[in-house]
Amino acid sequence: MQRYFLALLATLTLYGGVVGIYIFFQPHKKEPKTQESSQKKVQLHLVAQKKQIKQQKKVTKTPKPKIKKRVKKVIKKHPPIQKTKKVFKTLPKPKPKPKPKPKPKPKNVVPKPKKEIKKTQPKQIQSSPIQTKQKSVGIKKKQQNIQQQKQKYFAKVKEIINENKTYPKKAKRRGISGIVEVDFIVSKDGKLLKIEKLSGKKIFYKSVKKALKNSFPIKAPKNLFQKNIHLHLKLVYNIV
Repeated sequence: MQRYFLALLATLTLYGGVVGIYIFFQPHKKEPKTQESSQKKVQLHLVAQKKQIKQQKKVTKTPKPKIKKRVKKVIKKHPPIQKTKKVFKTLPKPKPKPKPKPKPKPKNVVPKPKKEIKKTQPKQIQSSPIQTKQKSVGIKKKQQNIQQQKQKYFAKVKEIINENKTYPKKAKRRGISGIVEVDFIVSKDGKLLKIEKLSGKKIFYKSVKKALKNSFPIKAPKNLFQKNIHLHLKLVYNIV
């Protein structure tokens, strides 16, 4: 049965292929031309010709030149200027000035002599040379006392800083010794305001800063300093 069905399918496919080839290669029949189609073509040709003629006319038309309208200038006539008559007013005549009366001549008066006033200058109290010497001696003594007090204060500051000074461990191990110079500012009351400058071996800088901070404030006597004090110290570091 299977063979039978396969044979049928093969025949049908062959038949269909032959029919299709025949239809494809068969020439198509041309439709006969009718009178209506020919008339339509003629009408379309005429319409196209008319359109071409209209387009040519549009192109060939030259633009008409524009006629400039003449504008009439209207000149305004001003009214005539009326001449004004000059009217001269008669001014009144000036009154005559009265003649000045002659002044009476002054009598010859003899001037009185002025009294000379003598200016009295205040008497200057002349100080004796003994008093001037005493004053100069007193001023010198005061200045000497102030300088002595300042020197004592500076020595006190140096002693306290040296007491608070500590030797760094690294310097001891390495056997380093040296000198450090310090510039710092102290107020009137004896408070540390600022460490300005350090010079010397850097290994001793920390110990110097600690010594300064720990030693201040150091009280100064009253009215000894009128301004902030700028101090300079040399701190010596030696291994004992």
